[in-house]
Amino acid sequence: MLRELQALFRQHPDYPISSPLPGAGELLEPALLVKFRDNRARFPTPASVQAPASTCPVTDRSGKRKVIRFRKARDHL
Repeated sequence: MLRELQALFRQHPDYPISSPLPGAGELLEPALLVKFRDNRARFPTPASVQAPASTCPVTDRSGKRKVIRFRKARDHL
């Protein structure tokens, strides 16, 4: 199944854009391509991608303490 998925992924016109994503593996790269669809205007900035992917950093500050974490909510599509 993974071989078939990779073969179909390589045939997509956006494969050269989607394939060199750092940290994305053989399953995540095609999934991200499906998530973005062919409408590139849907996510015009990196921040607009991070929010639904739940990789958006959140800063908590209290006095002298500062903690940066990632939000737990995500898009379930």
